[in-house]
Amino acid sequence: YHHDFRQALLEFRKVLDQYPGGRKTPDALYQLGVCYGDLFEPQRGRQMWLQLIREFPESDAARLARTAMRARSASRPAK
Repeated sequence: YHHDFRQALLEFRKVLDQYPGGRKTPDALYQLGVCYGDLFEPQRGRQMWLQLIREFPESDAARLARTAMRARSASRPAK
């Protein structure tokens, strides 16, 4: 199970490395955030989404990231 997400991380990182700023970059950043979340690394996932929102604020992927961050913060138990 985790191997699949780790492999996906490698593939999405390849997109960022090979095509920096390319049209697939926003989607790759969004998917990296999802993968990190699924690997129980929510802070790293959030960093990916914040980078996405900062660099591509008008993209569909940034809208998805904003929605996902709101949903995840709403589902956290209160301290």
